[in-house]
Amino acid sequence: MCKTARIAAVLALAFVCVPAHALSMKDYEAKSDADKLRYLQTCIGNLVNEVANADRPLSLKIRSYYYDKAPGRQYPEGTYDLLGRIVGLEQQAAKDKSIDLSRIEVEDVVLRTTAAKFQIPAPPDFQRKVDPPVTPRPAAPAPAARPAAPDDDPIGPGGFIKPPDSPQKPADDPIGPGGFITPPTVYKVSAFDPRWQGRTMIVEGTIARVELDHASYVNIYFRESPDGSFTGYSPLPGLFLERYGRDFSALVGRTVQIEGEVQPFRGTKGSIRIMDLKQMKVR
Repeated sequence: MCKTARIAAVLALAFVCVPAHALSMKDYEAKSDADKLRYLQTCIGNLVNEVANADRPLSLKIRSYYYDKAPGRQYPEGTYDLLGRIVGLEQQAAKDKSIDLSRIEVEDVVLRTTAAKFQIPAPPDFQRKVDPPVTPRPAAPAPAARPAAPDDDPIGPGGFIKPPDSPQKPADDPIGPGGFITPPTVYKVSAFDPRWQGRTMIVEGTIARVELDHASYVNIYFRESPDGSFTGYSPLPGLFLERYGRDFSALVGRTVQIEGEVQPFRGTKGSIRIMDLKQMKVR
């Protein structure tokens, strides 16, 4: 018990020694993919060195978690977990404006990922910073007329129903007849509109082909967008190679729903970045 508490304290103070290196999630998002990976490597190296001062065996386990690849996998387990947590946090912040990415440090996200893996309690202050508490708000009256459903998540952190933010931005009532949660709106690729850019959405289409771009990106093209104006892509090809094989034939012709923020990518008018296969529902 004392050892666990001591290690938890080391994790809590791991980055105090290098405050100049602290980077907010907002600034992290502005970096290139290569710079993001380099920064994460620096954070992990600092963490491993600091934990080694208190518990060298644990530091070696942390190093293996982030640097050693299991047979048949392209990336270490820690890479999948850390990038998945970062993407989840970015998506949560896009839906819940009470989460300010400029006040969340990348080092804290690395710390939380590590603590979760090795079952070490994260400090209370850290918990509050990354997962701000949500106070239930009184339900707002349903507007008389509602426009097309926006992509806001009807369920906020903590499981509370989120009322519309303001009368100027009404949202479809998330509670359906009988008190059940209505499913989120799914948008068709064929209905793509440039105004989707910057919104977190669920988009559905039929996969026409999947291409591996110089072993760096997986690009998903849809039948409903033959000119390639709307696509899905992933900078983690190992995720797809492991699940769908080297030719991706298991995906071609399938209907898929992809959830994420719509942004232009390499000449497209809209694309969704896939960092976790949980973002995809393949039929």
